[in-house]
Amino acid sequence: MGNSKFVMGVIVLVLAICGSGYWVKASLDKSKQSQAQLAKEHSTEQALLEAKLEEARVRLSAETAQKDLQKLAPLDPKFLIQRLIELEMEKTESDRNYRAFYCLQGLADAGTNALPAIKDFFISGVDTDLELPFFRDPHTLRQEMAAILCGMRTMESAALLSQLLPVTQTATELENLCKVLLEISPETYHSHCVKAARNMYREIIMDQAEKNSAERAKLRRQLADNPDASEELREAYSESSRNADRRMSDIYGIYNLLFRTLKDTEFAHTLMEEGAWMTKSGLSGKEVVNTSLFSRTRELLGEENIQWYHAAFLRMRENEKAAKRTDDRILLNSRSDYSFFEDVALSYAGINPMATDMYLTMLRKENMPTQQYRYRLVSNLENVYDYFATEPTQSFAGERKQSFITARLGLLDTIAAENANDELMHEVINLTRASLQRQSNPDAEPDGELSHKVELENFLTKQIDKMRIREKFEKLLRSDQEDLDEMKKDALETKEK
Repeated sequence: MGNSKFVMGVIVLVLAICGSGYWVKASLDKSKQSQAQLAKEHSTEQALLEAKLEEARVRLSAETAQKDLQKLAPLDPKFLIQRLIELEMEKTESDRNYRAFYCLQGLADAGTNALPAIKDFFISGVDTDLELPFFRDPHTLRQEMAAILCGMRTMESAALLSQLLPVTQTATELENLCKVLLEISPETYHSHCVKAARNMYREIIMDQAEKNSAERAKLRRQLADNPDASEELREAYSESSRNADRRMSDIYGIYNLLFRTLKDTEFAHTLMEEGAWMTKSGLSGKEVVNTSLFSRTRELLGEENIQWYHAAFLRMRENEKAAKRTDDRILLNSRSDYSFFEDVALSYAGINPMATDMYLTMLRKENMPTQQYRYRLVSNLENVYDYFATEPTQSFAGERKQSFITARLGLLDTIAAENANDELMHEVINLTRASLQRQSNPDAEPDGELSHKVELENFLTKQIDKMRIREKFEKLLRSDQEDLDEMKKDALETKEK
């Protein structure tokens, strides 16, 4: 009995201990869950508070910056730059123009003190078109800012300007920057300008080729779709022609920069050796002489240029012959086409073999528009000049002048031999020779030389007038003879019937 009570007591004690353990464990689990929930809520609240704190910091910083800006003087460069950056916020064009003019003038007046602010402006990348009444079109805010730098003409402003060279938009803008940089320090910035100009040239050429090709394709499609719409096609052709002219003006600008401002002889040689002396017509796509390249490198390359003049001359003749064989319309088939080569050929005829070849080819050309042109071409040999000199009409002196005269006298002998049966040609040759011999005499009076030239011109004019009358008379006789032959033919046909 006693043992059973003891056993029961042990069992109750064990159950009590187990229940207590379970209750303790359950309490601990519940406490952990509660703590986890509290930690989560605390974390969320902390993140929210941190976000609000950051927002407050940003607002405080902005308000502080605005207050600092407001403390600046109205002409402080930082204030002016900030106003320009916010230019688009103005509601009317009048307000925009007023703000832009005010700020730009203030920056210009600030001089080199404005350099840090202007640098910050360029770093910002902000730009907008301007329509100011006192500025030439086209222009943008960045261009006007660059103009302010150009006006400073200091090494500090030049350093900032040089960074703008690769991002200029037009040849004119690039040339303006380069001129200023070369004035400030040519030895420092010449190579930078050359590199930027060469890169722009390649970009312009590629862009021109793509756009010209696209416009030619567009015109062909319009012609194929509606061949009878002549008015529409004429308008489209005119628009394409205007676009081509605008693109060519970019080419002229970059040529001026490269070969006249920068005097880039190396790149001039490169283009000539690449065959850039021939180019494609913007609208037709046909090959034409690149006269603008020749004219821009005239003084830079000098007499060396004759080899490429001659190559272009020969190519032009080949194209002309090919066009005649195919009955295709050619762009270079008139007297004016050869006039481009006439000056260099006349200047160096007898001196340079290639110039001599061009001159004699023009003189022998069978389809010469008028016979008197040949006589004029010979009489012009009396004008001794260097085509590649800075002033083409300047006179020679000493041995150089004598060498040109001697060469021309020898050339006149060649022309005389080729035109043995042309009496008028021999008279022109004799007068031209007399003029050259007079010029070779160092003691010859200038007035006498002038009178001799007048004599030759008067003689040639009278002879040409006679020739014109004779040609008209002969043409009239041929016409009358043709009419008479036609009448005889009709009479015979009538009689046979």
